[in-house]
Amino acid sequence: MNVLLFLTGILLRVRRAMRCLLDIGTRLCRIDSAAVCDSYVAPGLILFFLAAASFVLVGSLASGKSNRTQTQQASVGASKSALKLKLAEGEYAVTTQYNQGGVGPFDPEVYDFHEYWTLWRTADGGYEVEGRREFESPKYEFHSNRFSVRLTRDWRLESLAEFAKLRWRADSGPLVCNVETTELHCTSNAKDPSQLVKVDMTLDHPFGFLWPISPFSLASIANAGERIPRKMTPVQVITIEEPSPANPVDPIVINGDLRYLRRVDVTAAGRKWRANEFELKAVLHPKFLILTAPEGFLVDLIVEGHVPGIPVAEMKLVRYKQYADFSPPLNH
Repeated sequence: MNVLLFLTGILLRVRRAMRCLLDIGTRLCRIDSAAVCDSYVAPGLILFFLAAASFVLVGSLASGKSNRTQTQQASVGASKSALKLKLAEGEYAVTTQYNQGGVGPFDPEVYDFHEYWTLWRTADGGYEVEGRREFESPKYEFHSNRFSVRLTRDWRLESLAEFAKLRWRADSGPLVCNVETTELHCTSNAKDPSQLVKVDMTLDHPFGFLWPISPFSLASIANAGERIPRKMTPVQVITIEEPSPANPVDPIVINGDLRYLRRVDVTAAGRKWRANEFELKAVLHPKFLILTAPEGFLVDLIVEGHVPGIPVAEMKLVRYKQYADFSPPLNH
């Protein structure tokens, strides 16, 4: 009985002390030393309750901080997704099949070529293209490769990434090429440094890729030319070759001339376009006719043969869907 009374007294004094402590935010707390401090047990219990209260408080603060962090992360994720605006999507395909269906002048030739793409506007006003190419090269050897292209706001090539592995480097991909004014820097992004392939070269004129086949890169060359009829613009086209294990990547630079011809009506992807028509002549290559939409992207590419007016291949926009309006390039 005495023990029970003793414990009951301790609990009453602790409750009184805790009530006083919890009321500290509204008034000054004056603890009666005779009621509390004369006991050796009460201070320990008070510390226990304080520790428990601190644990709850810290847990509440941590929970609040976690919720704020999650909210901030969600906000950042939403803002990142808002940085890109989906403009359009489409498909290019080889629609006229000359030369047994192969797209010249590539070696080996490319058959049944399709490129599926989505176009985005980036936060800096430029463009980003994400897509996939499907083709056979050589015949009956199927390829399906992802790619991405970044373009400036006036549709000039900024970077290109090819996710296919190099022929002679299993440890490779994506092959990324960045453009810095008149310099080209490519890397194979190998995990093993001994397998890494890098290409750094200086170019004299506006340039784009002929191989890998890149409609957006060819449109970039066209957009580098002036819109003055018959005026020549020196350009360079690049083909990436993979000759041997000792020379896994060999970029071939070909000089050419770009000439603006006219504005012409073209039917592609089920609609009419008032396209800009350019003529590209490159050394040891047939003549290319590049037709771009007023917005800047390619709607038709005609590769002529040795006989004028007779194409050996044609790559055309066969599907197009626009999601948002976008302004033409600055120099249009």
